[in-house]
Amino acid sequence: MSSTGIGKIYIKACALQGRDFRNMKGFVLRTAVTAAAAAALFIFVIGIYLCTANSMYPRVLDGDLLIVSRISGISEGDVIVFSRGGRHMCSRVAAVPGERISVSGSGTVTVNGMAVSEEVFYPTGTGDADYPVELGEGEYFVLNDYRTDLGTDSRSSSVGVVTAREIEGKIIFLVRRRGF
Repeated sequence: MSSTGIGKIYIKACALQGRDFRNMKGFVLRTAVTAAAAAALFIFVIGIYLCTANSMYPRVLDGDLLIVSRISGISEGDVIVFSRGGRHMCSRVAAVPGERISVSGSGTVTVNGMAVSEEVFYPTGTGDADYPVELGEGEYFVLNDYRTDLGTDSRSSSVGVVTAREIEGKIIFLVRRRGF
């Protein structure tokens, strides 16, 4: 092979390496942008939590994965995840800011003087809250579906009302990890 032929091969090899380098830079850039978009999605838009209690039994079970929307508005009847004392808990919103809620000795829940029509699987106790509860701006009254569990909803003075800052999001999807 002549020296001219070796030079052409060397030049082609260098050109290929440059093109591979440009392809690698593009790949790394696309990967970084995708990772940043995924991180922003999980930080600002959705969250994933593991249910570690049966407070929402039978609808949400211990071990279920909860996908929440951080940008959806919260209204009565929504099931939310909120943080309290380093723990994540889930409960159903019974009353929203500006409303007045009461739980009678017979277990009837009233919001603004009107009895709430809801499907209740277990008797609703009153807990140790002082009724009626007037909700201020950014305050929510939450109840568990498993109503005999008084310790993790607003009927308990250890929990009380949940503030908007404590709410992680509204459950939009649930992945059942253990039996049905």
